[in-house]
Amino acid sequence: MGGAGLRSGSRSTPRRVLEGFAVGPAKGPAPSRLLPFPQRRRKAVEHLRDELLSLPEEERPDLLREERFHDPHLFDLLLEAGHEALHCDPQRAGEILNLATGLAAMLEENGKRAGEIGAEGYSRALCLAGTARRLLGDFPKAEAAFERAGGLPVSAASQGLFCRALAMLRWDQGRSEEATALLYHAQRRFAEAQEMREEAACLALLGMLHVDNGEPRRAVPLLREASQGIDPERRPWLAAQCCLGLAFCHASFGDTDKARSAREMAHSFYGKLSGEEDLLTRWLEGRVAALSGENEEAAALFESVRPRLIERRRLPEATFATIDLALLWSEAGRAAEVRGLVEELNAAFAGEPTVTVLEELLEALAEDTAAERLDREVWSCVTLPLRMALRWQGASLWPLPFV
Repeated sequence: MGGAGLRSGSRSTPRRVLEGFAVGPAKGPAPSRLLPFPQRRRKAVEHLRDELLSLPEEERPDLLREERFHDPHLFDLLLEAGHEALHCDPQRAGEILNLATGLAAMLEENGKRAGEIGAEGYSRALCLAGTARRLLGDFPKAEAAFERAGGLPVSAASQGLFCRALAMLRWDQGRSEEATALLYHAQRRFAEAQEMREEAACLALLGMLHVDNGEPRRAVPLLREASQGIDPERRPWLAAQCCLGLAFCHASFGDTDKARSAREMAHSFYGKLSGEEDLLTRWLEGRVAALSGENEEAAALFESVRPRLIERRRLPEATFATIDLALLWSEAGRAAEVRGLVEELNAAFAGEPTVTVLEELLEALAEDTAAERLDREVWSCVTLPLRMALRWQGASLWPLPFV
């Protein structure tokens, strides 16, 4: 998707495998109406939008150059459509938002953008376009979009949106220290703008990031505060993640009753999740259940999640889920079946590009199990550094489904 819009032995086995592997440090705010928009005028511009989007992607830029499409109201509608598509179809969202940023560039050349679209609208379009690229795993083009947005003079709320969107990219890249700083900055900007729901979303993401980094004590106060301000109707995934994040922290402290209560609270949001959100959420719940000692329930969750990860061709995540399940099976007297899990995964991804460290790790898992030296305490510590290492090395991990 091109276009003007985005121009600018004595050692434990898992430790041995990881040794030398470098480790480094959607539903968001709705686009505001940019201009007064009478219903009759809106219908006419909707017709232009539909005409534009009905064409194949490669033909749209030529049509967009026609003078009749040089309407700031069309930019507004493209921004709306792109934002709505981000949650379920980032590829389509990226195509639409690329048209929006391309149109903004054309209007600027005609001297229209400064007075009608303004830096606020252009910044939002670039941030959403960058988010679409992040969700598609195209980090260089995401960087290009955020670089252009970062130089625009915008309000505190728009600064918050920019910082949070860029933080999500840094998180997916494994640059967690930068992601943390950006999320704190975004939270302050939203507080300044009195956008309390958006401030709560930043706090929730900060808590999730600390959980992801193995810092439960830093996560708890953030997740507690966030849970009071999140709108669960608008952001059910984030609400569920808040509950499960708290559950994970309580389980890590040994407070299984509080962990169970937080898990049960999360269940009330499951019916509103997309397929991808549901999959990631149930995987996290399985980890909470395992940490709480509820092994049968945890195994059932991993057994449900793992085939779906394989079906979606998510090798790193399927590897992590295989490790999770192997540890539980081994404790349940099913160690002989672990080799089958590894062979199933290898067969499912045969002939596809893979990551050497994951292959070695899976083989080590099977060997440790067969030799009856599978140490749950050691192996359960593998996922966090491995995930960070893979992100740092540019491996394709599932991007966070937050928009």
